[in-house]
Amino acid sequence: MDYQTLLHQLYQDFNARRIDAVLAHMHTDVSWPNGWEGGYVSGHEEMRVYWLRQWQQIDPAVEPISFEEKPDGRMAIKVRQIS
Repeated sequence: MDYQTLLHQLYQDFNARRIDAVLAHMHTDVSWPNGWEGGYVSGHEEMRVYWLRQWQQIDPAVEPISFEEKPDGRMAIKVRQIS
C-alpha cells in the first residue's frame, strides 16, 4: 500500500470537511490530541463533535510536507497549517 498517497488523500478529505472519509481509515478507538483546547478526544463520535465544534470557530487547512517512517512502523508527518 502506498501510505503517502493515502495520507495525502486523508488530508485533502480533512480540508474538504469530509469527516466520514477520514474516520473510515481510523480505528474506532482512536485517541486524538485536542490541539485546539488541550487533552485528547477518543473514538469516532468524539472526534466528529470536536472537529465540528472546532470548525465553527476556526477554519484550519493542513498540508503534509514530509513523511518519515519510524523504526516501529509509525509514520511521522510534518504538516504546514495554511489557515
